[in-house]
Amino acid sequence: GQGDAAPRRGSASRRRGSAFTLVELLVVMAIIGLLAGTTLTAVSQVRHAARRAEARDYNDQIVSALKSFLADYRRFPDLTVTTLNTDLMLVLSGQNTNSNTKALRYMEFSSAEWANGEVRDPWGRAYRVAIDNGRGGNDDTKGYDSIVHPQDYSPVRQYAVSWSWGRDGVNATTDDVKSW
Repeated sequence: GQGDAAPRRGSASRRRGSAFTLVELLVVMAIIGLLAGTTLTAVSQVRHAARRAEARDYNDQIVSALKSFLADYRRFPDLTVTTLNTDLMLVLSGQNTNSNTKALRYMEFSSAEWANGEVRDPWGRAYRVAIDNGRGGNDDTKGYDSIVHPQDYSPVRQYAVSWSWGRDGVNATTDDVKSW
């Protein structure tokens, strides 16, 4: 009988040792929270960098298409454009044969871009476009005289330029993504 009445040694300490204390759980949760916060910040930065790279690449495609048009016709499309809109899309896709008489395709556009009536940057705003169309009496193939940055009026020294207002959506800030 005496062995039955006495509590077993070590059974209570074994139970307490196998469970987590509240402090241990809070420490683990804090570490997971810090890791999640760090990861989300890194993912956000990578997304922003990817959007900037996408905008930069599309700017280059726009300028390349316009320069190819210039090489083929020795002039730019006779359009007054400030964005890559339907008028310019029709010319660059070869569908406007008044300006693009050979119906050459310089760019392809998605059905969503056609539906929007303009090509939009990764942040949902239209790409900005400026071309030296020689309307000031200058030959398009000799100079880049008429293109200036629309906000600060600094000379750009290019035949054709394209840019995005970037994530902040404000023109002429350090966030702009430019082809020059």
